[in-house]
Amino acid sequence: MSVSGRDQALKALTLFRKSGGNSELALQQVLPQLKESREQGFCTRLFFSVLQNSTWLDYQIASFLKQPISKLQPQVLDILRLCAAQLYYMDRVPGFSAVDEAVKQCHRIAPKAAGLVNAIGRRLADPSLQKEAEGSPAQQLSITYSHPLWFTETMLQRLGGEEACRSYLLANNAVPPIYFQCNSIKGFTAEQAIAHGLKPTAYGPDCFTADNLSDSSIRQLLEEGMVYVQDPASLCAVQAADPKPDMLVMDVCCAPGGKSFSAAMRMNNRGQLLSFDYAAKKLPGVRKQAECLGITCMTVEEADGRCLIPQWEGKADLVFTDVPCSGFGVIRKKPEIRWKSKEEIEGLPVIGAAILENSCRYVKTGGTLLYSTCTVLEEENEAVIKAFLLMHPEFTAEEFTAAGDESHAGMLTLYPHIHGTDGFFIAKFKKH
Repeated sequence: MSVSGRDQALKALTLFRKSGGNSELALQQVLPQLKESREQGFCTRLFFSVLQNSTWLDYQIASFLKQPISKLQPQVLDILRLCAAQLYYMDRVPGFSAVDEAVKQCHRIAPKAAGLVNAIGRRLADPSLQKEAEGSPAQQLSITYSHPLWFTETMLQRLGGEEACRSYLLANNAVPPIYFQCNSIKGFTAEQAIAHGLKPTAYGPDCFTADNLSDSSIRQLLEEGMVYVQDPASLCAVQAADPKPDMLVMDVCCAPGGKSFSAAMRMNNRGQLLSFDYAAKKLPGVRKQAECLGITCMTVEEADGRCLIPQWEGKADLVFTDVPCSGFGVIRKKPEIRWKSKEEIEGLPVIGAAILENSCRYVKTGGTLLYSTCTVLEEENEAVIKAFLLMHPEFTAEEFTAAGDESHAGMLTLYPHIHGTDGFFIAKFKKH
C-alpha cells in the first residue's frame, strides 16, 4: 500500500511528541518516504497547520466531547486534529473526504475509536456548529490564533490594541515566503536572478523570492552557491551595520551564518571577517556554505560570546552581536516555539546582556556595534539596550537605514504583519 501525505503527517505528529517538540526533526524522518513532491508539500502543510492552530483545533474538538479531551488516545486526538485542520485551513480535500479519510485512518490505528472519529468529524465539518472563542480579548485571541495567553497579553499591550495584535498573531500562523540573497561574490546579478524565475522584493536589489520553490533551476542555483536562503530581517541587520571592503568585522554568534555571508558580500570578499559561535556542531555547516558561496575573507571558529578573545580587543571596525533568544520572532517557521513558558526564557536577557558586554570590548574607537535578536519581547530587546547604554556612555545609538530604505533612530523591531519579515530586533551603536 502506498504511503499518503496524510498518514505521514500523522506519523510526524507522533514523532514530534516523542522528540520533545522538534518539528524539523519530525519532518526529516517522514518526508523521504513520500515519492511525489505534491504529497510532500501536502504532508508538510497539514503537519504545520496542526502545530500552528492546535489550541483552536482542540477547542473545537473538545466542544463535541462528553469526556475531557485529555482522555483521548494521543493518536486518535491527532487524527481529529488533522481532520479539523483540513476542514478549517485547507481547501485541497472536500469536507466529506477529510472526514472519511480520518475514519479510515482510525480503523487502521485504533478501530474502537472509529465511530467517535466519524461522529466528531461530521460535526467539525458543519460550519454552523463551530464554537466561538470565549473570555477576555486576550483569551479569545489566544484560543483563536493558538498562542499562549501570557504571550498574547504581552503583545496586546506591546502592539497597542486588539486589531494590531490580531494581525500579528494571524501573520505568525501564515506560510512565510522564502527569500534568496544573490551572491555578488560569484557575480550573480539581479538580471540573472530574474531570468531564472526569481522575483524582486522591496528589501534591496539582491533580495528575491520565488513562486515555485520546487523549480529545478532554483535548486541548481542553491547548489552552485549563486544564491542562498536568507530572511529579509537578517539582511536588514546587515544593511543597518553597513560593512565595507577592507574592514575587520566580527560576528560573535554567527550560526547559521546568514549575516556573515551578507557581510562578506558587502565587503566584496575583502578584509577580515571573523565568525565565531559557541555551538561547535553548527560550524561545519557554516564553513561548507561559505566555501560554496566562494567566500575567502571569512574565518570560522568556536568561541563563547561571553568570553573575551584578548588579541581582538579594540581592533574591530564592526561587531555583530546576534544573541541567543527565545525565538518568538520566527514562530511562523517554527510553530512549536510559541509554547515556551515564561520560566523557560526568563534567563535569556542575562545571557544576551553578557554577550553584548563582552562584544563591545572588541569595537575600536569610531567603530560600530550591532545588536540583534529574532524575538519581539521587550525584556530581550529594548530593556537590554537601555541597561547597556547606561553602563557604557562611550557608545551612542546611531541612526541607520533598513527595511525598505526607512531611517531608524538607533533601534528597530520588525514584525511579520507590518514588514513581511520574521520578527526581529536591531540596535546600532557607535563607539566614541
